[in-house]
Amino acid sequence: MLIGATILIVLGVGFYLYKLTTVTEFEEKVEIAAYELKSKQLDNYVSLCLRQVMDDGVTRLSQQGSYVNEPPNPFELDGWRTNIAMPKFLFLGTPEHPEYPLPPDYPQKTFSIFTNTLYPFSNKSLPFLCQKGGPNDVRITEYARPCPFGSYGETSIQKDLSLYAAFHLKQCVDASLLQEISGFAVEAQDPQVIVTFGETSVLAQAKFPIIFKAEGEQTTKYFDFSEEIPVRLKKIFGLAEYLINNDRYYLSFRINES
Repeated sequence: MLIGATILIVLGVGFYLYKLTTVTEFEEKVEIAAYELKSKQLDNYVSLCLRQVMDDGVTRLSQQGSYVNEPPNPFELDGWRTNIAMPKFLFLGTPEHPEYPLPPDYPQKTFSIFTNTLYPFSNKSLPFLCQKGGPNDVRITEYARPCPFGSYGETSIQKDLSLYAAFHLKQCVDASLLQEISGFAVEAQDPQVIVTFGETSVLAQAKFPIIFKAEGEQTTKYFDFSEEIPVRLKKIFGLAEYLINNDRYYLSFRINES
């Protein structure tokens, strides 16, 4: 029985070492293939695609009122309707009083109780600029120029632009071309794109996972790409918000004269 157990142990160790050697050889081949891809077609191809996607996304922002996707109906924003900031006059019944027994609904005019100051002359249709908890939402000691106060939200231009870039970036990759170059069966996964707003540019950082398969083995390699678009999106957004806020609160404000 002891001899049988010893044989099983020896066989198990031998199989483990064989498997380890096979996996190591596979990983080494994948490393070489990944290096070839990154240093040749993939680097230039995906980088150019990322730049084109970001250019398209920023262009859509400018054409659709700061919305990457189709903008909402301007008269149905968050369930609100356009409001005018004028005092509301209410006619309330006077409480029971011995001097005024009749009529019970004696009118009493009240002034400026429920004045709407949130949307004085129009509604604001601009979305939030920066993602709450995103790359620009950091402490002032770590990042000297975060997004302006009040411009953070769960849904934002930053988040929509990141999702837009990730969706279209995957469509740029031709798996058959990568397979031909690397010699492996290749499967491109969904990339992750982080968009950071600088003072003079927009930075897009993409992490692209690609699965390499061969002879029952597979491994995932991550390829990093980055592109910088020279557009002052934060300043443009700040100017647009300034003009809209003045147009909302001041009846005599003229955008073409500011």
